[in-house]
Amino acid sequence: MKSIYIPAVLVMASLVLLTGCGKDRVTDTGPEYSRTTPEGLIEALAYALEEKDADIYAECLHDEYLFTFTAKDADDMGLPPGTPWWDKTDDVQAMNKMFNDPTVREIECLMPVYVGPPQAPDTATYRLELSLKVPIIEEDAEQGIIMWANHSWLDVEIVPDPYDGDKWVFRGIREEWKGDFGPGSAPAMSQRAEYTSFGSIKAMFWVED
Repeated sequence: MKSIYIPAVLVMASLVLLTGCGKDRVTDTGPEYSRTTPEGLIEALAYALEEKDADIYAECLHDEYLFTFTAKDADDMGLPPGTPWWDKTDDVQAMNKMFNDPTVREIECLMPVYVGPPQAPDTATYRLELSLKVPIIEEDAEQGIIMWANHSWLDVEIVPDPYDGDKWVFRGIREEWKGDFGPGSAPAMSQRAEYTSFGSIKAMFWVED
C-alpha cells in the first residue's frame, strides 16, 4: 500500500503547465500527464483542460468521483436539495461538450496548489486555486468574452487508482466560494471578462441527454 506524507503547514507550489516538454514536471519522467504521484495527477488535470482532452480528464477520476458545487451554483442549476454534486458521468459529459464546442478557443489553466493537513495513509488532500481562462467567441463579434474561473477554491481528495496501484485519481472535488473581487483587483484585459466559478463554467455546457 502506498504511504505519503503531507506537511501540516500550508505549502504552495505553482503548477504552470508547459505543454510540449514531454515529461512529468514532478517526477521528470514519462509524459506530461503522468499520474504516478498526487502532484502528477494535478498536472494531468491541467493538461487535460489545456489540451481539451476528455479521455485524459476521465482517466483522472475515480469511478465513485463526485464534483460538489458551491451552494450558489447548485441552486442556480436547480440541483435537488442535499445532492449538490455531479458524478463522473455528468462531469465528463459536460467537459467533453465544452472541449468540443466550436465557440471555445484555447483554454489556459494555472493551478497553484496548497498542500492540506495529513489524512489517511492512502489519501491526499489539496486545495487548488484554479485560474481557468476560457475565451468564448460570440456570434458576429470580433472579440468574444473570457470566462475566467478564479472565484473559488477546489478542495480535492486523491486516492490510488483501483485499476492501477501505481497511479492516482480524484475521488472528489469540492468547490468552495472564496468571495468577490474588490475594486481594482481584477486583472486588466483587452477583452470583456466574466469572473465566475469552475462549476458555473461546467454548467454552461451541460445539457442532459
